[in-house]
Amino acid sequence: MIPILLLLLFSYSAMLISSEDEEISDPNFDPKVCNLESDYGNGKNTTPVIRWHYHNSTQTCQPFVYSGSGGNGNNFKSFDMCYIRCFLVPNKTRDEKE
Repeated sequence: MIPILLLLLFSYSAMLISSEDEEISDPNFDPKVCNLESDYGNGKNTTPVIRWHYHNSTQTCQPFVYSGSGGNGNNFKSFDMCYIRCFLVPNKTRDEKE
């Protein structure tokens, strides 16, 4: 029961996120980026920010410090987008194939 409630909560949260968010509106998103390690990036003139990356071995989204530029695609502005892109969608696709 709890997993279903969490799924509904995250799904609802995702609907509330603005459609201007590049993760939502990017039809070319490649789920393979979810297998990459978090990457601090190479920004030197920006203030570091907290971002989210998918940790493949634990199948969770975790915060990390991002320099503001560079890095890789396993870099999400919110926990919700990380969870949707790297956990919900790949699992849904896998379940549909079975």
